[in-house]
Amino acid sequence: MAEPSPPKDPAGPRPLLSLGALAFMGAGAIGMLASFHYLSLSDSRDIAAGAAGFVAGAVLLGSGLITLAILSPRRP
Repeated sequence: MAEPSPPKDPAGPRPLLSLGALAFMGAGAIGMLASFHYLSLSDSRDIAAGAAGFVAGAVLLGSGLITLAILSPRRP
């Protein structure tokens, strides 16, 4: 005879995914702030590295924001 399954968590994986999205957003914001240092230097290689870091931080920040928007409760 099969045993009954335990009740499922009504929230599901949303709290964990939301925490991950906030971590991505924080890492992206810190990366963007750290890139400003390299953008202020005079060597073109440093500027390119700063621009790449800024874009990577923007991608992380944007993906975290999109994830939070998808996970937000829907209004009827």
